[in-house]
Amino acid sequence: DGYIIGRYPYYLIGKGDKISAKIGFQIEGQENCGTGDAIFQISYTIGDDLNTFSNLGSWHEYCDGSFRKISIDLSNLIGKSIRFYVIVSANGSALDDKAVWDSFGVMR
Repeated sequence: DGYIIGRYPYYLIGKGDKISAKIGFQIEGQENCGTGDAIFQISYTIGDDLNTFSNLGSWHEYCDGSFRKISIDLSNLIGKSIRFYVIVSANGSALDDKAVWDSFGVMR
């Protein structure tokens, strides 16, 4: 039941910005990717004001050998300086959970 949080530097949201990422589990060999079961979440705060902590999306993923592509429109945040948080939480035991955030970033 562990978790990991990645906190990013401030980012000023511009017109056309969107989050792009892939989430899933590291695959060891071609036949076995473990027993991964986790919740992936993307959140933000405006500046460092924790009272503005908001969730942009949450996904329950299992180790199935594939990655989910994520795209989130940020147009409702244009002009705001925000801090992103990427969070992964084990859904039960973290044993063999090799969760991966792949290619996370803001695209324009």
